[in-house]
Amino acid sequence: MDEAHVLKDKGSFRWKNLMAVAQHARQRLMLTGTPLQNDLHELWSLLEFMMPDIFATGEVDLKKLLNSEDHELISRIKSILGPFILRRLKSDVMQQLVPKTQHVNFVSMGSEQLKAYNGAANEYRAICEARTAKSSGQYPQNLVGLIPKRQISNYFMQLRKIANHPLLIRRIYSDKDVDRIARLTYPKGAFGFECSLDRAIQALKNYNDFAIHQVLLFFFTWFLLISCFTSY
Repeated sequence: MDEAHVLKDKGSFRWKNLMAVAQHARQRLMLTGTPLQNDLHELWSLLEFMMPDIFATGEVDLKKLLNSEDHELISRIKSILGPFILRRLKSDVMQQLVPKTQHVNFVSMGSEQLKAYNGAANEYRAICEARTAKSSGQYPQNLVGLIPKRQISNYFMQLRKIANHPLLIRRIYSDKDVDRIARLTYPKGAFGFECSLDRAIQALKNYNDFAIHQVLLFFFTWFLLISCFTSY
């Protein structure tokens, strides 16, 4: 089985179908160059496909079992997996490597970057305070449980984008600007000719300022080329 990492989920349709084919095989060879995540569920799924007599779990919810908080169970599972895994660290096989050193440099934000960062932080803070006030009538110190984790993660992702560059979010182009740009560029095929205008507008609203600028640059470059050929 080449690209064997695709079998990392025991519950997948592909895993079950291929296991039905391979269940009578006398020998099995699995190849992959894609590293696995640090996930016992993925590793166990591959080992069960390779050696079902040893690692078969039947109808047990493997993901739920391996994600449990039972540290003694996790330790036992790791001890079972140990003889089947050859794990070599760079420190073991490349002792001539010099020790790694890390240098952390703190860089101040530019004026526009700082303005965008503070604006986003204040906006997210206001949203969180409004939601918590609506839920409990007061402002608790801990927002975990009141604000969905995915939403909190999205907030931090936006702040991380601004910290990289302020054009990685959409701040300069308003919804009105996006609507005008989409209506201007859509007839010229900027979004292809298979999607509707409404879908193009919705797609453009998800673009950041830099991406919208690239769309405009492409459009005006195309317009200038057409004008030059027409004049010629």
